[in-house]
Amino acid sequence: SSSNSTGSSSKNDNRKIKTNSEFSMHDFDNEESFGKKINIYGRMDNSYYTDNNNTAAKSQASKLSLTQKLKQSTPFKHSKRTMHMVYAAFGQCTKKEDDDFDDESTMNLEAGDFEKQALMYSSGGNYFRRQQQMKRQKKVLQFVTGCLLFVGVMGMIRRRHGTHNGKHSDPPGMLSTLPLLPTSYTRVFSSRKSNPRHIVHQAVFPQYFQGLSNLTTVYNPNKETPYFWDVHFSGESIAEAVFGHCHGLIQACEFGLRQPEFTEDKLATFELDGIKYVNVDTTTLPGIIRANKLQLSQSHIADIVISPHMHEMAARIFSSDHPARMFALFRHPVDRAIGMYYYLQKATWDSMYNPSLAQMTMEEYAKSQFIENNWVTRFLVHKPSGKLTHSDMLLAKKIIKFKCLVGIYDDIEASLVRFERYFGWGVHDRAHKHGEIPKCRKRFLDLGDRNTLGHPVSVKEGRATETNDGLVKVGSKAWDAIVRQNIFDMELYEFAKQIYKIQGEQIFGVAG
Repeated sequence: SSSNSTGSSSKNDNRKIKTNSEFSMHDFDNEESFGKKINIYGRMDNSYYTDNNNTAAKSQASKLSLTQKLKQSTPFKHSKRTMHMVYAAFGQCTKKEDDDFDDESTMNLEAGDFEKQALMYSSGGNYFRRQQQMKRQKKVLQFVTGCLLFVGVMGMIRRRHGTHNGKHSDPPGMLSTLPLLPTSYTRVFSSRKSNPRHIVHQAVFPQYFQGLSNLTTVYNPNKETPYFWDVHFSGESIAEAVFGHCHGLIQACEFGLRQPEFTEDKLATFELDGIKYVNVDTTTLPGIIRANKLQLSQSHIADIVISPHMHEMAARIFSSDHPARMFALFRHPVDRAIGMYYYLQKATWDSMYNPSLAQMTMEEYAKSQFIENNWVTRFLVHKPSGKLTHSDMLLAKKIIKFKCLVGIYDDIEASLVRFERYFGWGVHDRAHKHGEIPKCRKRFLDLGDRNTLGHPVSVKEGRATETNDGLVKVGSKAWDAIVRQNIFDMELYEFAKQIYKIQGEQIFGVAG
């Protein structure tokens, strides 16, 4: 019996021991046999028993759930070949035919990796169906997002090129026949609105703005031409009368075509009602093109050029060699709207004459299609139609701060004196020494703006404005209706008043 036991023991020893070095792929002909030779942790035993009837080991392993076994697993290393066999045990092989496995190379694997694999294959096909469903949902989401981005970009392009079908297609006086010149853009859209000294000037001027001098440079009367940007219903009639009658300046403006013996192909001057003019019309596109052909800025025949179309003038008339020095008068937007309301009722000589306005109240006019929409901002940024944006406001403010000598209608006398001092008009003339220029200026100020036709339209510090239908008070329905149509102009006017104060301190030495 001892010999039998000894023989049996040696037989069992010869039968049961098999090391890793003796493994071959023939031992794993199928997943089932391989699964019996590897434990649940994906770890190859140092040895295994060829006898698959080890019931004790099976019963002990069956007492542990899959989750408990996974929790007991620890990080370890395996060669790529071993990992290939491990994945094969779970029903997935990551090996490709062209893969070059290196037994010496190793990779770090965590227990969570095997937990994921075990859960994935324990759930059957549901896992893969969920994965495919998630992929389809992701593709649908990407497609919808792409469509929304495309629609948004196309809308921006349409608005940029002025194809926005808004209520106000073209503001009054805009050259609708003129194709839009290249507009400027902005790189960022943030600024400190409260303080014009610290505003972030990221708006980019158009290339042709080289024809408008910066206020940071010294005015050169031998090279530059004063350019008065004509803001309608802002005292331009008073200013033009003072320029012509009091200072004797030769003007290039809308009256140029009234030359008695009009010369088409030659620049010339003529006198009309005591004021001298150049025979060009700078308020229409054909007139601007003709003035460009006749080299108006190069000739220096005009002492002052007047036009509301700043961009057309900068692009076609002025240049970096013959620049202009721009200045303008600004007025409260509600003030301007009321002035236009009265003017269009009786201005039979104007193409915009509209007698039906006399039958409207101020509130009805403010809600009608005849009310102007942010006229000043639109002319400054050359955007006759479409939605105005914050970038447009930044550009408009930058133009006022760097390119424009500002005057305010509510302080029109002091503004005209500033213009006179800045450009040196009549400072050394005998008429100025004898006080004739101030008297002349006072006379035209007392006459008022002929465009208002005698109607009181001044709005000052919240005071009521008298009209035919009562009083336009701050906060009234008529007031609010006008403001809604001129939100950008309201902000721009407040900014212009701040610039007016700053220029008074820095250029003219006017305190506070």
